[in-house]
Amino acid sequence: MKRLAIAFLILNTLLCAAERKRKPKPRPAEIEVIELNVHRASKLVVIEGHVKNIGERIAEEIVVEFEFLDADGQVMARKDGPVEEEVLEPGAEGRIRFETVDPVRAVRVALSSCRSRSGGLRFQDKNIHYIQ
Repeated sequence: MKRLAIAFLILNTLLCAAERKRKPKPRPAEIEVIELNVHRASKLVVIEGHVKNIGERIAEEIVVEFEFLDADGQVMARKDGPVEEEVLEPGAEGRIRFETVDPVRAVRVALSSCRSRSGGLRFQDKNIHYIQ
């Protein structure tokens, strides 16, 4: 009986130590759109803005895809452009600036996806951005 109690005590101590050593996995990189300005210039649409990595991992070579929508919400075109900074550390901000041919009937833009060379990327932007 004494041996059983000692074995139980040792096993319990080892299990508690193993529980303390486990660290929670860091959240994947997550890109949040802080500001986005979309306007027409000549026969182009210019997209400028800032994003922030609100996750806990690094995001590398981020590419943002936008959908250009008409007045009825139908997708007219999809275009993508890079975040200017090669690497976004957790908490860091990056700049988006690119130009594309104007899809003439498009009146607004929505962020449709984000991808990164480092993978595991999520994004947050629930806004519809009107083309000015």
